[in-house]
Amino acid sequence: MATGYRQDVGDDGFSSFISHMRCNGFVELFASKPVLLRLMASLTRQWIESTSEFIARLATDVGDVRRQILGKDCDSPVSSVAGKLSDPHNFGRSVLAVGFNDRHRVVYKPKDLRVDAFWWELIAWLNTHGAPLELRTARVLPRDGYGWVEFI
Repeated sequence: MATGYRQDVGDDGFSSFISHMRCNGFVELFASKPVLLRLMASLTRQWIESTSEFIARLATDVGDVRRQILGKDCDSPVSSVAGKLSDPHNFGRSVLAVGFNDRHRVVYKPKDLRVDAFWWELIAWLNTHGAPLELRTARVLPRDGYGWVEFI
């Protein structure tokens, strides 16, 4: 903890802490722990880059996602984005679930999904050629380095 902070007893302890950190607490903290500052800056930069990348990809692909994965040609707006579906990798990127107003969902995966697409094509082919058990296939929209998958 920063050296100049004194915790007050009572309800205003948190307010006192915030006031101290705003005044010079962060300067003291980061001066004593420069690696913490670098780590926070790296995480913030990764979040900004991965989030803006996701938003740009969603804006570019939303029409194809609706048609090819959801099987609809409507303009149902995006109503939610849920994270924490995977560990962060590739500089802070992770799997996200995208919900639409019509209650359909898709999964965004920030990795190459061509192998996944071929896998589902193989399953579909087996289903039509006498496989002993019919398996459910998922619709996949692979893109260069990322893709979209039907939410199951």
